[in-house]
Amino acid sequence: MLRRGMFFILLVLLVVAAGLTFVAYQFNLSALNEPGRTETYLATKAKLWLVGRSARGPLPPAPPSDSSSGALPEVQQWSDAELFWIIKNGIRLSGMPGFGKIHSDVEIWHLVQYIRSLRAPPKR
Repeated sequence: MLRRGMFFILLVLLVVAAGLTFVAYQFNLSALNEPGRTETYLATKAKLWLVGRSARGPLPPAPPSDSSSGALPEVQQWSDAELFWIIKNGIRLSGMPGFGKIHSDVEIWHLVQYIRSLRAPPKR
């Protein structure tokens, strides 16, 4: 009698485990199915059409005249080594990311030279 009860409990647990496994495989966490070739094609064409239409609009406004020369005193006050470090490592908690992982040191030095070339021309 005890064996029969244990066998029945084991059988019920096995059926429940099989049912839960089946339900788990049927459950899909994806919000949407992958788009097909036609949907991708149509979305790409619509995007290109919209971008092309928006490009026909008026020109954007010119940047402010005080920063158009790039000779901001806040930037030009730093030494070349400090600018290199800032570009490579970024400025914490300011939104300025570091670019040391995606640019070589030579490229960062070129950026420092470019920033130095943005100094305001001498006033006449």
